[in-house]
Amino acid sequence: MTAGSATNGSLICRRCSFQNRPGDNYCERCGEPAIPPPSLPGEGPTNLEDGTTRYLCAAAQRDPVFGDSAIAEYLVERVRAIPPSPGVDSTAVLREAVAARARRRLRDAILLVLLAAFVLVNPALLIGWLLVALPVKATFGSRGSGRPQLVSIAVAVGALLLTVVVLSNLGGSVDGVLAAATENPERTVPLALLIFGVLVADEITVHHLVTERFRRSTFVADHRSVPSNWERIVRGLGHGAFQSALGRVATAAYESTAQNDNQADVIVHRGASPFVGAGRTQEPEIIALPLEPAEDASEEPTPISVVDLHQHVAETLAALRSASSLTPGKRLEGLRDREQVLVPADRLATNHRTLPGVLIDLDLPPAQHLPLTIARELAERPLEWARYYRCYRIETWDRDLTTSCYFYAGTDQRMLYLEWTHCVLPPIKEHYRAIDGVTKIGAGPLSASVGALLLLPTTILRRLRSVTRRFVPLKQRVGEVLPERYGAGRSLRELAADDKAQTYFQGVDEIRYVKIVDTALFRAVGHYLEQRGYDVVEFQKIAKATITNNNVSVSGGTFIGSTMGAGTVTGGGTTQTGPAKGSE
Repeated sequence: MTAGSATNGSLICRRCSFQNRPGDNYCERCGEPAIPPPSLPGEGPTNLEDGTTRYLCAAAQRDPVFGDSAIAEYLVERVRAIPPSPGVDSTAVLREAVAARARRRLRDAILLVLLAAFVLVNPALLIGWLLVALPVKATFGSRGSGRPQLVSIAVAVGALLLTVVVLSNLGGSVDGVLAAATENPERTVPLALLIFGVLVADEITVHHLVTERFRRSTFVADHRSVPSNWERIVRGLGHGAFQSALGRVATAAYESTAQNDNQADVIVHRGASPFVGAGRTQEPEIIALPLEPAEDASEEPTPISVVDLHQHVAETLAALRSASSLTPGKRLEGLRDREQVLVPADRLATNHRTLPGVLIDLDLPPAQHLPLTIARELAERPLEWARYYRCYRIETWDRDLTTSCYFYAGTDQRMLYLEWTHCVLPPIKEHYRAIDGVTKIGAGPLSASVGALLLLPTTILRRLRSVTRRFVPLKQRVGEVLPERYGAGRSLRELAADDKAQTYFQGVDEIRYVKIVDTALFRAVGHYLEQRGYDVVEFQKIAKATITNNNVSVSGGTFIGSTMGAGTVTGGGTTQTGPAKGSE
């Protein structure tokens, strides 16, 4: 399949993201067959247990920094790889981010026009308004600090009195200043009411949307499926400008969930960590083990195949899925196993011909998948800048906490090199969950509108940037290759993730899954070596030392621990080789 469906019946080419006309059988740009896929993620009601998608859809409506960051990462660069985002429907969240941005730009444009009219009608009052707002903003911030409203009012009144005194000293009596500020009331009052009305309408719209329509029992990820006309309009704003990019993300999400067993995932990344979308990276565990025949072996050991070793480890970890009592909620039953090729964008851009099939054309995005034959060739003969990993991922707490283990192996038949890195994607930030709480008196849309009105003159420049800002793709000159155009960065989940687990149970579950996978990996590798006639005494010592010295505690949901053992290295340490066989 090479095409995705757009909202108007046209087809989005999966290969080049070009929007073709309805009924086209082939892409007009690249000639690929235009075959629409099955229904994409987000095309119907979301699973009620998928709370992460619901919270992030609300976050996109409420938090402009999160929404704009998501748009800049996913929807601006036409040839950028789509970051994998475990535990969230990326398409649904990005639709909300686009709609929220369009709503904010419309609101800010109207407010700027009204403020311009206010300047013409009563400039003295606007100047006084600004002088009142500046100290309030400096004291409490643009959104307030949660202090008593009485204090805010006192500061505003004091600032107003100070303004009157200053203006009277500069330009006349107090009566003259007050007269200038209150002139043209028949024009000033309607303008002020219009400004306040715009702020109230926007606050009420967002408040009702996220607290009523985004509740567990009412949330629908695809706005086109909701019965309410106003909700479809509000959540559908601005989609036309990003229609092609949204279609590309939807197609990538579908292909990611399809999990074709004949293909390996390709992760093209920019930045230091190759494990895009997996969250924070714990220090890697590395073992360099000399391969010696078993003492009681009657024949030469069987040569090691890296691909066979990976398969043996995968089968061992797959057996964990049946251990229903080992984890709460039977989460190990959902253990995902994916073969992946990790490629840095800066190296791919200059060496793309070395690894065929990843970057076919500099005007097209990198491929999301490679045939297993090519990926497993990298397992046996890795490139310095492109490597094969096996990723084992467990999603827990309604997809809100994810652990991933990236396993790598290499050998020259004299030494076995093993490396695995655990990554943890913590739950989303606590304040993004506030939509499920009870709104406190004084913290609703009307109170927020009053605060926004008071500080409005201090936000003119920000609103002007909001209206005029355009997301502009990077310009690449002929013969020049910009890695930033191709490599994926932080995923939606990483943009919204907290720094640590939020409860004790989440903290111990994070450790639980890391420990379970660690133990299974050691057991699988040891069994594989023993089957092929290699001595496993040294390996068992390493495993015992690693597990024994892996002191772990939970403090406020934070993972605290170290992993050091003979023959292992963690993080930026140096390789330590255990005592040679028979040296004790």
